[in-house]
Amino acid sequence: MGKIIEDYVKNLVKDLKCDEKERLEIEEEFLDHLCMLQKEYRMEGFSETVAIEKAIESFGKESKIRKGMQDSLVPFYKFVHFGIWCLFLCYTYVLLSELLIKRILTDLRNIPLGDGHSNFMPYNISDISIFDKYVFISNTNFIPFKNISHYILNHNNFNLDIVLYNTLGQILAFIPLGIFLSLLFKQLKLLRKLQTIVVAASTIEILQYILKAGQFDVDDILLNTIGGLVGILLSNLTSQLLFSLGKLKEKLQYD
Repeated sequence: MGKIIEDYVKNLVKDLKCDEKERLEIEEEFLDHLCMLQKEYRMEGFSETVAIEKAIESFGKESKIRKGMQDSLVPFYKFVHFGIWCLFLCYTYVLLSELLIKRILTDLRNIPLGDGHSNFMPYNISDISIFDKYVFISNTNFIPFKNISHYILNHNNFNLDIVLYNTLGQILAFIPLGIFLSLLFKQLKLLRKLQTIVVAASTIEILQYILKAGQFDVDDILLNTIGGLVGILLSNLTSQLLFSLGKLKEKLQYD
């Protein structure tokens, strides 16, 4: 019969917007409270089955409990959640603008001026065919760390800003994505979040090549993924730190 209470509690906390550690502590607290209620009804002479039913009934309606818990965990949750989504959309626009939109517009502005040269591929825009074998080979890289090692080992041959943009810049650009994924999709496991980051980075790289706005480089995908992972870890670390501080504050209040 204990499984009935356990299933009831798991159903209560499964949709709470909080980290796994916090959810487990809430679940444990609910179980303790329900077990105490069950024992009280048992002492009043009710059978175990009836005692469990009454304990759950007196505990309250699921929707009301869940809403109360969510409000206590994150005051004005809907407002905060909406704000995070707005920031995420702004970040997405800036990222796509820098990596795709501005590049396309830059090349398009050159055409009316009589300069059809692409700023991102070593050809005139009108001459570029993405299906041409030579164009494909010279504008794609599928060998991991090939360009990363080239920039690092031959950094003296490049301006510092170019080296930083193509290495550290690719990492920094995707740190916010990892943070937003952790804030907006807490239920996703780490592997699923990383898969999402890889898909996003790969999509941008493919679009850059198809739209003639840049070269496809697997190294960029690797660096973007590292950046996303850093963002996820930073978000999780911050969440754990805030949770620990909250528990410490609560303990000091009771002491």
